[in-house]
Amino acid sequence: MAMTRYLVSPEANCTFCIDMNEGFLANMGIDLEQVRAARNHPELAPVDNKEKALMLLALKSVEAPEEVSLSDIQSVRDLG
Repeated sequence: MAMTRYLVSPEANCTFCIDMNEGFLANMGIDLEQVRAARNHPELAPVDNKEKALMLLALKSVEAPEEVSLSDIQSVRDLG
């Protein structure tokens, strides 16, 4: 969840949210280089595949909500 918030925060121009979630991720032991690289390449985020699918769908819904399809949602549901 913190990674999703971290990646959505720049869309809202919320530097507080970016810094706060980066701190959460660092405290969880996640490498900050990987975290920061995910801002430009979310598909490289250091999370498991199930969480990554949900995270990418959340990003798509923020960046281009009109492009989210039922098949996108079903794909994530199928992962559990």
